[in-house]
Amino acid sequence: MRWIAIAIAVLAAAAAILFGVGYFVLPAKLVVERHIEIARPRAAVFALLDNLNTFNEWSPWFAADPQAVYKIEGDSGVGQKAVWVSKGGRIGSGSQRITRSVANERVETLMDFGARGSAKTIFALERAATGSKVSWSFVSDCTANPIYVPCRYLNFVTASAIALDYETGLERLKALAEQLPAVDFERLAPEYAQPPVVNFAFVENDVTRDQALEGTPSVAEGGPDLEAAYAQRVQSATAQSFSVVEAKLAEAGATISGPRIMVTVSQDDARIVFRAGYPFQGPAPVGDPRVTTATTPAGRALKFVHVGSSSAMGATYQMIGAWLEAHRVQSTGQPWEVYVQPNGDLAQRRTEIYIPIH
Repeated sequence: MRWIAIAIAVLAAAAAILFGVGYFVLPAKLVVERHIEIARPRAAVFALLDNLNTFNEWSPWFAADPQAVYKIEGDSGVGQKAVWVSKGGRIGSGSQRITRSVANERVETLMDFGARGSAKTIFALERAATGSKVSWSFVSDCTANPIYVPCRYLNFVTASAIALDYETGLERLKALAEQLPAVDFERLAPEYAQPPVVNFAFVENDVTRDQALEGTPSVAEGGPDLEAAYAQRVQSATAQSFSVVEAKLAEAGATISGPRIMVTVSQDDARIVFRAGYPFQGPAPVGDPRVTTATTPAGRALKFVHVGSSSAMGATYQMIGAWLEAHRVQSTGQPWEVYVQPNGDLAQRRTEIYIPIH
């Protein structure tokens, strides 16, 4: 049975060679990095990366196994986790969890492939002339268990495939992000809130764009354009409503119990219907059909803060709309505004904007 001993010796020598190559030649750490520029602000791209609910909208692996089952646990940001179970075998099974999130700059995740090991992924975002630059890195480190040579071979074999998948994924991310509005909402820092419901007295207003230029000079004669005239008409109606409500509350002996409020009832491109008034305590005003009472909206909302004059509010609403679209958040109704600091230096005026959500 000498041949058996020879075969064993050959196999042992081959194993020793493979181990030696893996341990002493192949690197213990694999880093794959790819970059792309996207013609959208980095805040929009960050919104897609910081939410695992959107991962399969651009993932390079989703199409490879569309029958795979996915489960998302938690809200966007640190702690959110995606677990997948492959049906076709192409992508295996595992999980991905967001471990670090720096707003508009960085998202890190831990990929757990079970018996196949784990890896870290990093998305880094920078401003670029065209919008933003995104770097996607894959880091697999076998040094935690230096004798685990198969990990080093796996890194060596899969490096080129990972690089190709990353290039495909970034192209898909670019295509998805560039469908979003080209509005930079990075300065927004919304908070989830559930404002208390209070009684408020108000005047309801109905302002149309057709009315906006009535009695004003034309643009050619030095008058305002339609947008400016429309905004001015809304502001004038709001200011007049506050004055009327304040006077009627005083007549009734009621106490104003908070800052001014404007609640939008309905709005489209041609018209806005809104209620402007004050929260109050005490007897309700009577004797003026213009003044009505109701409660402020109830339920969960996103609170955005506008700092500056009311004439710049339109730009803030554009940013809010872009934020909602990028973060895949659906509004469940019309917004309302609370003028917590309506007077003083224009640059310091503060308005809270509430967007109702589920």
